[in-house]
Amino acid sequence: GINAEYMDSFKITEFCEKLLPIPSSATAEDLALLGLTADQFNAIVQKYLIYAETDGTISRHDLMPLLQQLDWKLTQNDLQRLLQHSGFQSPRISFSDFIGWWTGVEG
Repeated sequence: GINAEYMDSFKITEFCEKLLPIPSSATAEDLALLGLTADQFNAIVQKYLIYAETDGTISRHDLMPLLQQLDWKLTQNDLQRLLQHSGFQSPRISFSDFIGWWTGVEG
């Protein structure tokens, strides 16, 4: 049979794919999959929106200030290492890619 971890990964991927482009809310099931409370999710969305363009993406350049808004203390070297290992291939980062990376469900 298919193991539970694989099914959770599939559900999370499915959830991330339906984020168009930035969600205004998440269901209880979505939050459980991401391992976030509604307050945590909403705080991330609000801080992400500070940097988001109209297409719902942020630039790689905006990643450091966003992470600092989320109370991560990073140096430029830390950021370069993070970007090398993040899986962010494009110069633009979608909310679904960001939230998947942030919650550790991608990669």
